[in-house]
Amino acid sequence: MKPSWIEIHEDAVRHNYLCLREQLGKGPKLMAVVKANAYGHDLRKFGKLVQSLGVDWMGVSTIDEALVLRSDGVTTPILLLTGSHDVDVFYEAARVGVSVTVSTAEGLETLRTLSPDVIRRQRIHLKIDTGMHRQGFLFQDIPWLAEYLKELRISSKVIEGVFTHFASAEDPKQTDETHLQIAQFHSAVHLIQSAGFRPLVHAAATAGAMIFPEARYDLVRVGAGLYGIWPSQATREAFEKVIPLKPACSWKTVVNEVKHLRQGSLVGYDLTATLQRDSVVALCPVGYWHGYRRTLSNIGAVLVRGVRVPIVGRISMGMTAIDVTDVPGVCVGQEVVLLGKERDGDEISLDEFAQWCGSINKDVVSTIHPSLERIYR
Repeated sequence: MKPSWIEIHEDAVRHNYLCLREQLGKGPKLMAVVKANAYGHDLRKFGKLVQSLGVDWMGVSTIDEALVLRSDGVTTPILLLTGSHDVDVFYEAARVGVSVTVSTAEGLETLRTLSPDVIRRQRIHLKIDTGMHRQGFLFQDIPWLAEYLKELRISSKVIEGVFTHFASAEDPKQTDETHLQIAQFHSAVHLIQSAGFRPLVHAAATAGAMIFPEARYDLVRVGAGLYGIWPSQATREAFEKVIPLKPACSWKTVVNEVKHLRQGSLVGYDLTATLQRDSVVALCPVGYWHGYRRTLSNIGAVLVRGVRVPIVGRISMGMTAIDVTDVPGVCVGQEVVLLGKERDGDEISLDEFAQWCGSINKDVVSTIHPSLERIYR
């Protein structure tokens, strides 16, 4: 008996992909962002699935993630989204045919040190900082960047892409900052193109592509949307009717012990829960070590036979107690839904789960422990 597992609904991923493709139209290519173990959905399995669906690109954070995909036979173009200046990364990327982000002068200096053969096989995407102030060349440095690239005498094929990232593009009612970023990015791209380069241009992620069609350019980086995750409540309210995303992830466990306790009994570490009636308490072998947050203690709920039942007491490292008094006949082996929907029953939505945790939906799924099996159905 597995103590806990994740179910990934392939039909939901396929549905989301087709919805997003239709929304984007025939112009831009679609990059599936699969960093962070495919947002907790299993990099290997998700990578194969979205390749079969026909995504044009995949985006990862590290060379290790790219190597995992290549070793599994993924041939789709891959971009390392995190800027690098590590010479070993450049060599490995050239060896397996992966594109690298360069976001600093140090990255360009590393490029200069490579052998001519390796440089010819490099595919570089330049990241421009248009206001988020994380990685990227600042706008005032773009004229210098364009001249530097010409001095290197690098083939235009090597400078494969140029991109930026929006800081706050998830609310259709608050667009001023993003419009400023788009304007600055447009100017930066013009300067790079004027230097003789014709790169692939990209800027928008899931929400940005919905709210700012003018920012779709040649490629859209879709992460959250493919997994059926709404980037924000504002985005959901604005677009749910035209892009009806479906959650791809459910999280389940089982009951491994049942206790009949008297009214007034105290439960769990620090005895934080006092039973208000004679109760049936079930124990489930899942806890904060698995990513089931301790902040859910005495706040969260789970589903048993379609009925919502509360968590009682502190969630411990590998154990959670739930009150199943109102669900007759619960016994060892009973399936419990931690996240997701039971057939014809209630639902523990990802957004609700994240609210209980005091966090965001992407944080919840991407931090579920990778040792838990992801079962694709």
